[in-house]
Amino acid sequence: MGIHMMTPLYEMALKYGPLEQFENYTLGANNMSSFFGIIWKAQTFTPQKAHLLTLLKLKLGRSGEPETVTISLRDTDSEGKPTGDDLTSVEIDGNALVEDAYCQWEDIELPSYLLKKDSLYAIVIRAESLSLLNVGYWRFHSQVSTYTRGKAGSSLDGGVTWSMDSGPPLDDNDYMFEEWGRRIL
Repeated sequence: MGIHMMTPLYEMALKYGPLEQFENYTLGANNMSSFFGIIWKAQTFTPQKAHLLTLLKLKLGRSGEPETVTISLRDTDSEGKPTGDDLTSVEIDGNALVEDAYCQWEDIELPSYLLKKDSLYAIVIRAESLSLLNVGYWRFHSQVSTYTRGKAGSSLDGGVTWSMDSGPPLDDNDYMFEEWGRRIL
């Protein structure tokens, strides 16, 4: 039996590059969509490079007090819809979001997750509140989107079933997002 030494943190950090932006859609935030209770929202994306996801930037807001908001990452099924358990997630205080339907960019730090190149993932957002008076908002582009590596989605049953970019209000729409992380060296 030998002594097992843990790798020092500075050595682990050398395996990844500096924080940088990877996939994103930030153009034309001309509408918002609300989420609360069993009404969940999603945005899929496909990384062009394998990397360690550490941060999401989402254009969010609120009306009333949506309480706890959960932002997570999920795999997708063969139809491009979110599926399975959260791969990584974080809870934030939804009441601390800007009270404005125009929303603002929020930095959401997540427990790190290694993303594979050319795999479709879903950013999923939901709020604890069950009231139409206490909702979270996510800004989106409500006309033809130019982001071709993912789609907006919505669930009306707490993530059991999903509609992806299929008919109003989601035709050719994408939610405002940036995903940040560290390149694998």
